[in-house]
Amino acid sequence: MAGSKYWENLERVRVPLPEKEVVELHRNTRVDNFDPYFEKQIQGIMPCYEFNRYPDITKLEDKIVDFLDAGFSVENIFITSGIDGGIKSTFEMFTQKKSSIAFLMPTYAMYNVYSRAFGVRPVLIQSNPVSLTVSLEEISRCLDENLDVLFIQNPHSPIENMFSENEMRQIIEKAASVGTIVFVDEAYYMFGSISCMGLIQEFDNLLVARTFSKGFGLPAIRLGYLAGHSNLIRCLRTKSYAYETNSISMEVGMWALDNVSFFVDYCSAICRQRAILKERMIESGIPCRGE
Repeated sequence: MAGSKYWENLERVRVPLPEKEVVELHRNTRVDNFDPYFEKQIQGIMPCYEFNRYPDITKLEDKIVDFLDAGFSVENIFITSGIDGGIKSTFEMFTQKKSSIAFLMPTYAMYNVYSRAFGVRPVLIQSNPVSLTVSLEEISRCLDENLDVLFIQNPHSPIENMFSENEMRQIIEKAASVGTIVFVDEAYYMFGSISCMGLIQEFDNLLVARTFSKGFGLPAIRLGYLAGHSNLIRCLRTKSYAYETNSISMEVGMWALDNVSFFVDYCSAICRQRAILKERMIESGIPCRGE
């Protein structure tokens, strides 16, 4: 093709899947099998007559609104393909080529992947290598009129730094004063963290992303959602797919929300096991975290 295009030098490396017998601890996915009760419920979850129809996304949106139960409506919800889809949609809608975004380091690789794909400049906010924390001063320093979006993982995987609700409010307020959108990635909120969902009614520059991959242990269905001010959600929908997910993923996701206690018990068990592992490592003289 004549001329030089920025995308000609882009390359996406696919991470190969290990053998089925390998436990994928590095992916933070569920390592034990679901019990027979879950399998039986899922097998009968969707009647065959639904397969010849396009999915009715509003059913899932309504279910999420009921689940959040905090003054939300469907105008505050945007269905995504996991949090990946929410990140990509946010880049696509709210950034411009050669503009800037910021995210905390170390972090999920897709933030950098989409920065390159959409031609924006990433501002990397480094964590303290000793305390494994990120200071509010470092975040505040990068916030100005030239920053389109600030991406924050809370809790921050893999270092487990967690911001309090007051700290998040300070960040979002400062971002609002310079016109920056704050995207809060809550992939791991079910394992022990405050949520920013309650701040959405206060701030029109806040997006909160959730997924069914971690706490629910259902990465195979590739399902998530963004919650935010209706103006942000309306903008995201202008560039969304005709159907944001498929009927099978939607039905499994709705079943999961209706039976959330089943998954909360799983998260509680993980937290108990995490505490035991942390204690044993400290006893062995191995420095570790685990909140």
